Amino acid sequence: MIKKQNWLIPTLLIFAMLVPIAGGTIRVLDLLNGNKITEDNAIFFTAPFVVILHILCSSIYGVLGSFQFSKSFRTKHIQWHKFSGRVLVLLGIITSLTGIYMTISFPKVSTDGPTLYYVRLLVGVIMTISILFALKSILEKKFKSHGEWMLRAYAIGLGASTQVLTHLPWFILADSVPSGLVRDLLMALGWILNLILAEWLIYKKKV
Repeated sequence: MIKKQNWLIPTLLIFAMLVPIAGGTIRVLDLLNGNKITEDNAIFFTAPFVVILHILCSSIYGVLGSFQFSKSFRTKHIQWHKFSGRVLVLLGIITSLTGIYMTISFPKVSTDGPTLYYVRLLVGVIMTISILFALKSILEKKFKSHGEWMLRAYAIGLGASTQVLTHLPWFILADSVPSGLVRDLLMALGWILNLILAEWLIYKKKV
């Protein structure tokens, strides 16, 4: 029998993704229905297929990846773990590359500060490299290294979930939409916190 605590982390991760997935779903429906282009959504109509692909792949990547955190489930379903791992590599690469593409090709949003462009490029590149290193490690049967690199990639992929939390205090205290350097910082903080947690988990497994 699978112990309940083995499902705590996957459950929390899926719960954390509810807001980004809901927002992404609304965006996809907005694009598919051909709704009126406004100042808020115009940027997404620049390349709607890329936006939809990014949202779908990142959402599935987050949900599917959460199950990898249940050790008992991985152990009991080895073939599922291997198959889902291949799918996660593909989804992760598509997520990171579409993110990089949108960063480079989409016009700057008025609320973005001067550094967010470079932050998004950096995390997109780091996520791509992490997945490639994870793929290299598994081909070389370096299972521990494979898990570490996949964890780093997953941490970046979940940036949107943590950014909901980093933005929440500003929404409550300032009662406004952050912009400029403040927005850049709050966005970057989501990825930074996730990567710090990933490195801490990796360190804990080594000691």
